[in-house]
Amino acid sequence: MTLYNPPVSATPTTGLIQSVRTTLTVDTTTTSTSFVTLLTASITTIGSSWLLIMANFSTTDSSSNDSGNQFRITVGGTVYAYAGQPTSVGTVTAQVGARCIYTAALTANTYVVNLDWLTLDATNTISCRPATHAEGASLVIYEVTL
Repeated sequence: MTLYNPPVSATPTTGLIQSVRTTLTVDTTTTSTSFVTLLTASITTIGSSWLLIMANFSTTDSSSNDSGNQFRITVGGTVYAYAGQPTSVGTVTAQVGARCIYTAALTANTYVVNLDWLTLDATNTISCRPATHAEGASLVIYEVTL
């Protein structure tokens, strides 16, 4: 079966303009109670466009108390989404989460998109270990026009 791939103009006027994807490849941990970056990507937009951002993550929490962790997506320093994950008392908790957001229409510029994380208890360690465990994180950004 032959698949039809329509030609794509250099600057489409509607639909998908471009996409950027990044995936965590090294084991990473944090004990920070302030947001720190887990993943980052940059995209240079054409202007009058929107960003559709999808983030997913799976982590392990070392806490034996009910501390909880938080994740957020920022675009150019502006917070667009939060995701919180409570932990269970007395257990090491595996956590999975995902967020999908649209930004407001953006001007032509280069934007840095971050997936940040923190723990609510400094004695807790959050781990995202794609190299040694079945955990991971990815960030996919689509620039679109409507």
